[in-house]
Amino acid sequence: MLILSPEERAQAWHEAVSADVSEREYKRHMLASAAFQMVGSELSLYSDDYASAFKESFDLLDASGLIGRDELRHAFEEIDEQRGTARAFAAALARHLRETAAVEHLTAERRELAFELSERWRAAAGGEIAGSVDDDGEEYVSVAEVAAAYDVTPQAVYKWIHKGAIEARTRPGGSYQIPVSALTRDERFDVGRARRLQHELARRREGQPDVSNDEMLEQIRSRRAASR
Repeated sequence: MLILSPEERAQAWHEAVSADVSEREYKRHMLASAAFQMVGSELSLYSDDYASAFKESFDLLDASGLIGRDELRHAFEEIDEQRGTARAFAAALARHLRETAAVEHLTAERRELAFELSERWRAAAGGEIAGSVDDDGEEYVSVAEVAAAYDVTPQAVYKWIHKGAIEARTRPGGSYQIPVSALTRDERFDVGRARRLQHELARRREGQPDVSNDEMLEQIRSRRAASR
């Protein structure tokens, strides 16, 4: 397994983004291989199919011009810094590939591939959060895991914590732990769920009126209320 420090990852990302035409593809694919090894190890994505998916994703991001985004680079640098950072990088890939799917100068085929890959990385990043149980008997998760679950950046989660919008406690060293019980009470979870359902419905209901995010949220919450 290729192990790179955060500093080496930052340098590799810069070189891949700024390389001239003769070296750009090679360096971009080296970057994709490093991402596959690091992310695949945490999320159990070991098949050659996932290795190809990383390369295709990086190629599409380069073609759309989004590979230079600081959010992606930061997420890549932070893999393995705390539990859930590989999941957070997969979620960042999904968000940027969704944007790539709307870039008009790409062919329809490439836009469709970008959307398919965004859904694949969203699925890899999603799923139930399995935290670790601490001495107080509470189950806690990391900022990176919460960011992936909410489909936002870790910086957004830090803002919620600093504003008191989401419960958290400080660990030795200054990092945060967030109780899973606080997340299950927080209706912001519904926003990410509604957004995913909205994208799926848009694909299934081609040619029919769009369902807004607010309408989707209302349906989710009314069904929850009816089931209580």
